[in-house]
Amino acid sequence: MKKEIDRRIRLSVIAILILLFGIFAYDASTAYHLPTEVTHDVTAFTYAHSGTSHYNVCLKPNSLYETTTIGENKTYFRKITERIDTVFEYEFIIDHDAMITGEYDVTACVASADDWEKCFTLVPKTTFNSSGTSAAFTESLQIDPAHYEEVLSDINDELGVRTQDSTLTIKYNIHTIARTDAGDVDESLTPSLVIPLNKNVFSIKNNADGKTGSIKTKKTIFKQNVVDRRRFSTAAAILTLILLIAFGFRTSDPKIVLSETEKEILSARKRYGDWIADAVNVPIESEQVAISLRSLDDLVKIAEELGKPIIQKTDAYYIFDGSIRYEYHLVVDEHGMETETDDLVG
Repeated sequence: MKKEIDRRIRLSVIAILILLFGIFAYDASTAYHLPTEVTHDVTAFTYAHSGTSHYNVCLKPNSLYETTTIGENKTYFRKITERIDTVFEYEFIIDHDAMITGEYDVTACVASADDWEKCFTLVPKTTFNSSGTSAAFTESLQIDPAHYEEVLSDINDELGVRTQDSTLTIKYNIHTIARTDAGDVDESLTPSLVIPLNKNVFSIKNNADGKTGSIKTKKTIFKQNVVDRRRFSTAAAILTLILLIAFGFRTSDPKIVLSETEKEILSARKRYGDWIADAVNVPIESEQVAISLRSLDDLVKIAEELGKPIIQKTDAYYIFDGSIRYEYHLVVDEHGMETETDDLVG
């Protein structure tokens, strides 16, 4: 049996349930379009390696300096320079366990401003290796500038040229490989020392080299919040739909109970709607002659003959024809039977 509820309350509840169902259904649809797994690029590890030279210029006996060597980043005089002692240091560091292998060689290259270059091997291919998070090596050399100036002079004599800006470059060619379970590193460095040749006063350019880097890997993240959102929204949408259907079938608007008079008024409206016009107020003049009719049918006949509308105000019906007023008052007894009224002439 359906429960009767005030129409406004019933429609409000239905509207709220429909709105909630729409919200939950939309949210569920949105959630099912979201991925439950997201893949990101993350840093598996970082690494860095660098190589730099340290050197001292060894001096011939002279009256200017009281020491036999001069350190880095100074101005040097070629005539009192005996040799250049160098120590090269290389280090590779990684923040992940790795098998580190590498090789290096050292060359001395004499170059002129006339675009020729001659290289000599100072240290042949040499390997190094380590396991863990770092690897390093050092290499010590003694550089004799006089030897390379002789090489420069001999080549210039053969070529028949004289160069003004010639250099000796000590190059450290390093290749390092680090193998890990998250990826491999393959890097090269070429730090160098550049020494001018045939210069009375000179300085040494130390070209240190270094690099940093990282290896990226894919990481899949499971989004539990999306799964929970799907479950909640779906369950809420289904529950709301069930409540909506149940409420719609188990409730109804209150039945409208019409009085017998109201029923007759509605019946008259259906039968004679083309002749009847509703009025908010009907002015009754005392000078008019009032004629009361027995039935609405009689009033309709007069309306048809006169071609005038029937004016209705609640349960009273009127036709106005100049000074004459035709009227009919609907009266219904307790058994629902229409009662006829007597004709009155006023």
